[in-house]
Amino acid sequence: MLDPNTLGKLPDCFATPEVGCVCGHLKYINDESSTAEVGSAYWRQEEAIKQLENDTGSVMGADGSIFAIRRNLHHPVPDDIIDDMYVSLRILCDGYRIVRSGDVNAFEKSASSSKDEFSRKIRIACQAMNVHRLLWPRLKQLGWWNLYKYISHKFIRWLCIFWLLLSSFFLTTWLIMVDLSYWAGLFWLCIITFGVLARLSGIKFFAKLLDLVMACTATGIGVIQSIRGETFQTWEPSTSVRLND
Repeated sequence: MLDPNTLGKLPDCFATPEVGCVCGHLKYINDESSTAEVGSAYWRQEEAIKQLENDTGSVMGADGSIFAIRRNLHHPVPDDIIDDMYVSLRILCDGYRIVRSGDVNAFEKSASSSKDEFSRKIRIACQAMNVHRLLWPRLKQLGWWNLYKYISHKFIRWLCIFWLLLSSFFLTTWLIMVDLSYWAGLFWLCIITFGVLARLSGIKFFAKLLDLVMACTATGIGVIQSIRGETFQTWEPSTSVRLND
């Protein structure tokens, strides 16, 4: 859903020729479950990062809720590529700025089912990595500042679960090598206990932590699917969102 009172502000952002794409501000409007609450909190952080990027030059891509581009900068999008990320990043590669207009608002319901959110994260991560692989020859030619922002904001995030697994492996190995196997066992016992509590206790704090871990896991699965050559060509809203409408 779009705020009709703010749409007229989009053209004002194209006042300077260096601006090729303008994205708005997406707000999630439901938090009736831990899954939806975590998703909304994550997106608020995402919007804050985008604002920092805007204040320091250019945003690293636009999301599909609300964005506009200069007509002459549009290029056809391959059928199996997510269009919002591809279109906006290609404009960035062409040397134009992507700016964020915090006054242009879109509203959306977040998935309230952990199963729906898991599937959604897999799809988004696979599509995002496919765009990365397609545009990387051009993305790596960006100026050092934009390249830093892209890698730190986008690329590293998609690999989060692998960093977690790798750090856990090195921590366990180090504890065993320095003859502290007891602490290595305690470390994994804590992880298992957390998983059981998150799954069975019904305590919201543990449920939120589990949602975070599952989101990272789903993103990692999506990255692997992309590397294997899988694609997503269709999209539909999560079942939990449709049922709430």
